[in-house]
Amino acid sequence: MKKIYIKRMIASLLSMILILSSCAFSTTALENDIDNIFANMECDNEFYITQNESVKVYNEMLEAFSRESNQTYSLSSKNTGQNYPEYYGGAYIDEKGELVVLVTEKTNTINSKVRQATGSSSIVTTELCNVSYNEMCYVIDFLSDKINVLESQGVTIDTIGDDIMNGKVVISIVDWNYEKEEKVRDLIDCDFLSFVNSEGAENTSSTVGGGYGISSDSGTSTAGFAATYSNGGAVGLVVAGHAFPNFGDYAYYNGNYIGFVWETACYYESTADVSFITPDSDVNITAVLKNNGRVMSGSTLDIPVNTTVYMYGNRSSLQSGRVTATNQTINYRNTGCRFKNQVCATYSSQAGDSGAPILFYDGNYGGNSCYIIYGIHSGNNTSLGVSYFSPYKNIVNELGISCVTS
Repeated sequence: MKKIYIKRMIASLLSMILILSSCAFSTTALENDIDNIFANMECDNEFYITQNESVKVYNEMLEAFSRESNQTYSLSSKNTGQNYPEYYGGAYIDEKGELVVLVTEKTNTINSKVRQATGSSSIVTTELCNVSYNEMCYVIDFLSDKINVLESQGVTIDTIGDDIMNGKVVISIVDWNYEKEEKVRDLIDCDFLSFVNSEGAENTSSTVGGGYGISSDSGTSTAGFAATYSNGGAVGLVVAGHAFPNFGDYAYYNGNYIGFVWETACYYESTADVSFITPDSDVNITAVLKNNGRVMSGSTLDIPVNTTVYMYGNRSSLQSGRVTATNQTINYRNTGCRFKNQVCATYSSQAGDSGAPILFYDGNYGGNSCYIIYGIHSGNNTSLGVSYFSPYKNIVNELGISCVTS
């Protein structure tokens, strides 16, 4: 390829990628769409500063809980149900960006334990709830293992996940009725189960078409972010696993070959819907965003529900939403994929957005907008009005990558 064409190609990739936290390709196109995409943020700057601090305090609290239970808090132990005190019901971000910790008993002893776990942070409050997070995680894991059993009984489950703010485990069933609900309750019944009707969860890839997406031989999606593979190896691109499910699958931009799948985490009950593309030798990768934003990092921190996140998709452009669940099993019937420990949020997405970066606005420093990547978009359920993404920590765990930073 000629150098000038490579620069244009890479440029467009970067723009479309918008990987707020992990890089993209150099830039020369899409001035109309991307120059100021973060100019009109949903909240004021004070909210994002507070939210960022709340996320840090939240993870410090989780680490303190794991020490309390003599467990090591790690990527692989997040949802074992062993890392949380029995009084803990989850946590969420409020409208000021502050952290609200839910507790099953609001006694002086428990309040003291929460203060200790959060370093007596002034941005933390406690709120009473009815269900412990351990109970929720147990039910989610139990029912996730029973999806095939229920399918054989005519009960098709799309999603099973936590609804921390309402103290529920929500199960979405295709063509829900009371008879199907009872078949679930025959396996496990508790007061905090909630059932909703679903038309089906879908991975959001589409047939090959125009736009700024990358494509495989079977469809179009959105590039995710640039990363190094296996501790400092070659720089490549993280993409949606269901769009590039097999080793050796070719990746294209505008019909031109740009690389192939070197590693994939697209397997049954994986925790990340991702693959890693190793690029053609002529493709150069940079961590500078189209809008000259700076990539701070990819974050392995957990995020509480109600955290504000952004997605930039090939089809939908920039979309914002709030996290509604942090432990979701997604059963994509259109592709036959099933993923565990996914995150659910209210941002809008559509076919062709698969692989889009999930972005976290970190602030403006020295005149530069700075961002962190928290995952990549996987799919949606339009009947429920939600989208799903694989968190960055799961991507790191599955692929052994780290994002490229500027």
